[in-house]
Amino acid sequence: MNKTLKDLKEVIQKANPEIMELKFGCQFTENPSHGQIYTASWETIGGNWVAAEDAEEYDSTEISILGRPIRLADVLLALGESPEVAPSYEGEEFPAMHKVARIVYLWRLADDNLDHQSKECHEFLINLLT
Repeated sequence: MNKTLKDLKEVIQKANPEIMELKFGCQFTENPSHGQIYTASWETIGGNWVAAEDAEEYDSTEISILGRPIRLADVLLALGESPEVAPSYEGEEFPAMHKVARIVYLWRLADDNLDHQSKECHEFLINLLT
């Protein structure tokens, strides 16, 4: 089965459900067919949200939550929950540390967003976590 970036995101979101909480920084769409993506810029007030782009209010029952951007910390959290790569002591080595070092090496730290990482980084994470 060919795993994708979408599959990787689902694994990471499962490891850290906070990514999908509707709060400051969370991306959402009012109508998925329009393709317009908004970013929540205020906490809820009476169940309503304010989008940073146009300051219009949206009822939280009428939107589709896309989640906040996935950061390096979320990737590392998912790595720690993966049974195949969970840290374990084997003699003098910690096998998971090599994988963490590779992730940090591949990750563009100046842009801490999974969507903006290189294809090589995406492929490494997909093979590692899915």
